[in-house]
Amino acid sequence: MKNSTTLILNKVCPFAERVWITLEEKKVPYELKEVSLTNKEAFFTETYKKAFGHDASSDGKVPILIDDGKILT
Repeated sequence: MKNSTTLILNKVCPFAERVWITLEEKKVPYELKEVSLTNKEAFFTETYKKAFGHDASSDGKVPILIDDGKILT
């Protein structure tokens, strides 16, 4: 069975670390995807835009939590 929860983060982000720790403490099964903050991959910016719509001033921020198709930033 594939995990329905995905966490997209950069390990130096303290906000992402909080989400990561919470998932671990609650024993929630998840898939972890790490992204570079300086060289953002296409899947990351596409996911961010789905969550927030197009914001010309931002190319995406971490963390992003995808849970059962719902995207939280």
